[in-house]
Amino acid sequence: MARAAFLMDRIMGVAGMHGRASVPLLSSFAWASPGLMAARVIDDRRDRRTTILIAPLMTCAARFPVCALRIGAFVPAKALGFGIGMPGLAKFGLHAAGAVSALAVAFAGQMIFRSHETAAPLVLGLPDFKLGQIRGVVPGRAGAVIFTASLVIRGRSTFPFAPAVAGEPAINCSVAAMIGHVPSPVGFSWEICVGLVPGMAARFLACHGARPRRLNPDAAAAAPGRDRRA
Repeated sequence: MARAAFLMDRIMGVAGMHGRASVPLLSSFAWASPGLMAARVIDDRRDRRTTILIAPLMTCAARFPVCALRIGAFVPAKALGFGIGMPGLAKFGLHAAGAVSALAVAFAGQMIFRSHETAAPLVLGLPDFKLGQIRGVVPGRAGAVIFTASLVIRGRSTFPFAPAVAGEPAINCSVAAMIGHVPSPVGFSWEICVGLVPGMAARFLACHGARPRRLNPDAAAAAPGRDRRA
């Protein structure tokens, strides 16, 4: 990561920031909270505050369901060639827009509040380059628990496989669908109950189970766990 900060220093310098800010911003693409905590590696107080302010502008993974719903609703599924489609290009545009807007806000803040200051040069110690080892890939301690839990949750959401003639999503035939009916007396719809199972690994995955589905009246009446009073 030290070498990544060194390589990004010139690009981040356009917005008046250090290369060290690229590490928290890169982490914010996965989740903004670790990115905010990673900003402590920045020595300058104002640069650190600027990084914390613009980190939420990155398109984190928690926004994937919202982006997928909007792209599916407004972007046509049209191929542009070379394996590139309109939905994928729109998704990439959302990521690029988040990064560009973050740098634009940082640049505006630099011009308004710190235009009279001269940015300090980046002083960074680069460690010796070492080849990776196999034991660094094998999970241990907390990693083993997370890895095992991920396999279990993934398996419950995948197996058993749906038959070839199934006219419904594959997850409806999995163990997750069987477990998903348990909380139905609480008042949750069947889709929400199924979405709670993969939501144990990441909360935003539960949004996929809660997404609206187009059902005809006969299918809606036959769907288990659905409130028929609506």
